[in-house]
Amino acid sequence: MADAPGIVIRAVAPEDAAAVEELLTTVWIGEGFTPVGANPFGDVGHRARAARVLVAEDAATHAIVGTILLAEPGTPYALIAMEGELEARQLAVAVGARGRGVARLLIEEGLRIAAEAGARQVVLSMQERMSAAQQLYERMGFERKPERDWFRPQSGRHMLVYAKATDAKGEQ
Repeated sequence: MADAPGIVIRAVAPEDAAAVEELLTTVWIGEGFTPVGANPFGDVGHRARAARVLVAEDAATHAIVGTILLAEPGTPYALIAMEGELEARQLAVAVGARGRGVARLLIEEGLRIAAEAGARQVVLSMQERMSAAQQLYERMGFERKPERDWFRPQSGRHMLVYAKATDAKGEQ
């Protein structure tokens, strides 16, 4: 597991909703990855019922410093997942927590959950300009799947697809 002292990864709780929404809005809209006015982050409760939402909590301050959504194929938040896959989406890490291994911990927990559920791989997509994210995923063993790249009409952006096999034993 990544070195991220003082970070606890856990399922989102109802009382985390405002912090998760603020984090997603700050990162995705504030940093220009989602168009202003298109805020898909408002209903954390709905996302948590339709998918698995994890948070990274700073153990000292109890602040939510990261989040990720894990969606099964055919569910409302899965955009690219196919049978036997789990899709990771909406990864966000607070600016002040970057460089502490928060994203790596969230991704590793997603891989563990996927394997436990019997998914053969975790898939995700990202914008071409997300070079830091691409480097992180590649360091973690994710491979590009250009044949699965797609175009997101809402943002006008080309999305790159990555995948990593899990340790699932094929229980699905």
